Amino acid sequence: MFNAQGDVVALVDGTGKVVVEYSYDAWGQPLTITGSMKDTLGKVNPLRYRCYVYDEETGLYYLGSR
Repeated sequence: MFNAQGDVVALVDGTGKVVVEYSYDAWGQPLTITGSMKDTLGKVNPLRYRCYVYDEETGLYYLGSR
């Protein structure tokens, strides 16, 4: 699920139940990851703020060309 800015704010399962929710600060840094699958699917999903690819290890986004 996306918000109006195109940020990934939630992931749902096959029944439509929210299993992961993301929140970000004004600059796109992850604030919280919550939900029943936060430690599995919530961590491995690479698409986050503005649908950019997020690297958990470095804490950086891959933006491609700008």
